[in-house]
Amino acid sequence: MKNDPEMLFRYERKFVTTLLTFQQMERQVLINPGLFSEIYSPRHINNIYFDSHNLRSYFGNVDGSMIRVKARIRWYGDLFGRVESPVLEFKIKCGIMGKKESFKGSSFIFDDSIDLYKIHDAVGLDQLPDSLREIFTPLKPVMVNRYRRKYFLSADKQCRITIDHQQSFRKIHSHSNSFFANAIQSGRIVLEVKYNYSHSEQIDQITGCFPIRMMKNSKYVAGMDYLYG
Repeated sequence: MKNDPEMLFRYERKFVTTLLTFQQMERQVLINPGLFSEIYSPRHINNIYFDSHNLRSYFGNVDGSMIRVKARIRWYGDLFGRVESPVLEFKIKCGIMGKKESFKGSSFIFDDSIDLYKIHDAVGLDQLPDSLREIFTPLKPVMVNRYRRKYFLSADKQCRITIDHQQSFRKIHSHSNSFFANAIQSGRIVLEVKYNYSHSEQIDQITGCFPIRMMKNSKYVAGMDYLYG
C-alpha cells in the first residue's frame, strides 16, 4: 500500500455539532460554493484504538502535542463477526496536517473472544517495518468505535468532505471482553474537510459557509472521555 495517496500529508479541518441534524449538515455541504457531490456509498466504519499503559496517545492529544502517532485497526461493514479486510493504520499528525501509513491484515473474528494474541496475528506483527513494530508491540487495545460516514468531493476535485454520525463507543481489553454490555451512543456529528497545501488559499471560502465553528476533535479522545471520564 506504499502508493496510497494518503501516505502524503494533507490538511484537515474539523467541525463538530450536537445542535444540527445529519440532514442539516449534509444540506450545508450540498449548497456550499465548492459544488460538492457525493462520492462512494455511505458505509459504517469500525476501529479498534490502541494506546500505551500510560495512555500516551490520549494525553498527547489532550495536551496538544505538535507531533502525534495513533494506532488503530479499521474495517468496514458489520462490527461483529468475521472481518475479512482489516487494515492496521498509523495516523501521524503534525499540527493540522495528517497522514496515514496503512498495512493490510488477515481476517479475524471480532466478538467477545478477541484478545491481544489474536489481534497480533491479524495485523501480522512480525511483518511490520522494524520502526512501526517497535511502536505497536507494547500497545494494548483500549477502545472500539463505530460510525456511519458519507463522502463528498468538490467540483474541482481538490477538496474532500466527510460527515460522520451514529457514533458509538465500547471498551475493549487485552482479554475477557463483553462488548454488548458497554456500548455508549454519541449524538455528535463530525464534518471533516481534507485538502492538500496547493488548495489552502481557497479553503476559507468553503469552510466559511458552515454555520458551526471549526474546533479540535478526536473521536479517540471523545470516546475515551465517554467511556472512562
